[in-house]
Amino acid sequence: MFNHRWPNLLFIACCAIASVYLLLTQVQLTAMAESPSSLTSVRSLLEDPRPQSEVVLRGAVTYNDRELIVQDQTGAVAVDAPGSMSVSLGDEVEIRGRLEKRAGIPIIRNATVQDLWAGSTPLPLAITPDEAAEGAYNGMFVSTEGRLIKITSESGSRLRLTMESGSQLFTCVLDGDPLPDSLTPGVGASVRCVGVLALEQGEGALDAGTFLVLMRDHQDVRILAAAPWWTPRHLVFLFLMLLTLAWLGYRIHLRNIRARMGMILEERSRIAREIHDTLAQGFAGIALQLQGVDRTIEKQSAATHAHLAMALQMVRRSRAEAHRSIATLRTLHCYHDIASMAERLLKQLTQPAQLSLIIEQSGSPRPFSDEITTQILRISQEAVANIIEHACATTVTITFDYQPAIFLLTISDDGTGFDVEHAKSLTEGHFGIAGMRERADQIGGEFSIESNSRGTRLHLSLPMRPVGVVRDRLRMHRLHSRRSTRFIQQE
Repeated sequence: MFNHRWPNLLFIACCAIASVYLLLTQVQLTAMAESPSSLTSVRSLLEDPRPQSEVVLRGAVTYNDRELIVQDQTGAVAVDAPGSMSVSLGDEVEIRGRLEKRAGIPIIRNATVQDLWAGSTPLPLAITPDEAAEGAYNGMFVSTEGRLIKITSESGSRLRLTMESGSQLFTCVLDGDPLPDSLTPGVGASVRCVGVLALEQGEGALDAGTFLVLMRDHQDVRILAAAPWWTPRHLVFLFLMLLTLAWLGYRIHLRNIRARMGMILEERSRIAREIHDTLAQGFAGIALQLQGVDRTIEKQSAATHAHLAMALQMVRRSRAEAHRSIATLRTLHCYHDIASMAERLLKQLTQPAQLSLIIEQSGSPRPFSDEITTQILRISQEAVANIIEHACATTVTITFDYQPAIFLLTISDDGTGFDVEHAKSLTEGHFGIAGMRERADQIGGEFSIESNSRGTRLHLSLPMRPVGVVRDRLRMHRLHSRRSTRFIQQE
């Protein structure tokens, strides 16, 4: 009978044990639900609108410098507990205390911290500055990148890196020893900051930017790309250096030009002295000798007298030309416009002859090359010399007209005039008109003469060509002249 009841008793005992276990489990669960010390997560605490007298949570330490910050898989909180800084980064801890929701990172007040075991710091969440500014990752251990625009050191060995990325401006803060020079980024460098994200961190902490990244040590600052050399400061320095070099080059160029001009002027003076001491004096001696021959020949035919007269005239003419060349070379030493140089030269001719000289100028004066200036002055000298010798004039007027594309020289007198078509030629010993035409052709100008009983008017028109074009034309003319001379000599 006992054997028959044994299975029933065993069944009843098992049911009783199960009922007791279930009852105890229900009581424990009810107690845990009603107890303020139940283990929970950061997110659930923040989402629960009910006030919490005491909370318990577990997480890893991500920051332990000026305050303790603990992070679990759902969020992060700050911890206000005496002696809490003794825990190390990455340690797994259990926090008990009163939760206070505040702007920025929520904090657990009057907390007790139990260090459970040593662990490793969780990997940072790689987010963009725009995501960081939205607030979803406030208090989390993150990494973000930007371009360094300012670096400052504050009292207490706090280093602030002001960064920008797109439209976001933020600050990375590092407390402790200053960065070594090898790890200090330059302004403009691309930098990655690793640390705890804080949207609000004390009064004045966010003066530069929308959020802070609280870094823990030197390794949290990582230079992705060095600062480019083309910074605004370097560009200004480069501009000033190039400006200084350009100024020095310009000064050296001016110095070379002045030295070259000094050599040219010195050579002109030497040539003028040589002409005066040799050719001019030689012409004077030849003229005296010819005059003596003309007086001492007793029986001289008309042909002999004509040859001597022509030779004497040619010598006098050549001597006058030599003196004019000397005057022109010496006048070119002055750095005046061509009208001033012409007035200085021509007064040497008009004052002894009591001829009134009027110089007129219109338009904006433009400089010519030395070759063109010399030819214009020689044409003016020759014209005034002819007026003095042949025109019986009382006034000569010289006009320098600068037009946009052409230069006009007009020389007019109030003399008796002459027949231009029957004027004496070069073969008869008169070089004036032919010489002026040749000089005008050398510089690419057009020469013309108008004359009647009321006076004579000479015109020289010269296109305003670049100096190089005129120089090439002069070279071609000289080459043609040398070839013509060689051909005549061969004939």
